[in-house]
Amino acid sequence: AALAMSRPEHMGMIIRVFSEDVINLKPQMPVSLVDPHTGEPVNEPLPEMGYIVSNLPFVQHEDFSASNPNVTGVNDQIGSVLGGDVGLDGRSDLCAYIPFALWDLLEDGGQLGIIISNSWLSTGWGSTFRTLLRRFFQIKYVITAGNGRWFKEADVVTNMVVLAKRSSDDIHCGCPSHEQTCFVTIEERLDSLITVDDCIDLSKLRRLTAKIRTQVDDPCHMISKETYRQREMAELEELGLPWSSFFVDCRPILALSDKLVKADSIFEIARGERRGWDRMFLPEPNHDIEECY
Repeated sequence: AALAMSRPEHMGMIIRVFSEDVINLKPQMPVSLVDPHTGEPVNEPLPEMGYIVSNLPFVQHEDFSASNPNVTGVNDQIGSVLGGDVGLDGRSDLCAYIPFALWDLLEDGGQLGIIISNSWLSTGWGSTFRTLLRRFFQIKYVITAGNGRWFKEADVVTNMVVLAKRSSDDIHCGCPSHEQTCFVTIEERLDSLITVDDCIDLSKLRRLTAKIRTQVDDPCHMISKETYRQREMAELEELGLPWSSFFVDCRPILALSDKLVKADSIFEIARGERRGWDRMFLPEPNHDIEECY
C-alpha cells in the first residue's frame, strides 16, 4: 500500500499507511508512521474521518472465535451507547461487527461505504444487525449486482452499503419514519468499466455514480433503483418480506395487506423428512421396483 501511494509528487511527504486490527482503532490513538527524511518512526494522532471505504472480510461466526476473539467486545460498545444489554446476534458474521467498531472514527454525518455479504438482507442474525445499523447510521444506499457477481474468486454474493453516521443525540431519537433508503441494482457488469489497458474508465464510472445519487431516470438502463421510506420498509417487513425483495417495487403489496392471510392458516407446513427413516428409501421385500431404480 505504501508503494502504491509513493509517487513523485509525494516526495518528502509522510505516507500515512499503517497496520492495525480495526477493532483497536480509536480517535486520537497514536499511529506510528515513518519520516521519509530520517527513516525514524513518527507518532501522529488518528483523526476522525469524513469517509471510510472498505471491502469487509467475510468470516463466518463459527470461524472467527479463534482468529478474532476480541471482536465480540463491540457488543459492549453498542450497549454502552444505547444503554442496556443489547448487541448483535451470536450467529453474526465478522463483517457485522466492523461498522459499529468504525462508528467512533467517523465525524457526525461522516459516511461509511462497505462491501458486505448479502446474507444480512434476509437472515436471522441480519434482522438484529439491520435494527442496530439503523440506530447508529442512516442507510442511504444498498447496491447489488444485477449482471454477474462482482468478485469471481469469491463464493459469497456481495452488495455495497453506504451509511451516514448519526450523532450520539440522534441515536437516542430513533430512526425517522420519513427517512429514505435507496436500493440500487447495477445492470452492467463492473468489468465494463475497465478499458483495454486495464484502467478504470473514469467518465463511465462518474456517469454510473451520478445516476445512483440523483433522482433522474436512467434511459440507458445502467441501473435500476427503488427508494423506500422507513415506514414502508417496516410495514413490508411486518408482512414477512425480506430486504432482498426491496430491489423491486413491493409497495403494491401494501394495498393488499388486509386481504392477505398466513400460509400456515391454510396449509400444514413441515420442514421435510429424514430420508433414512422414510419407507420409500428402505423398500420391503417384493417391492416390485425396477432394477435400474
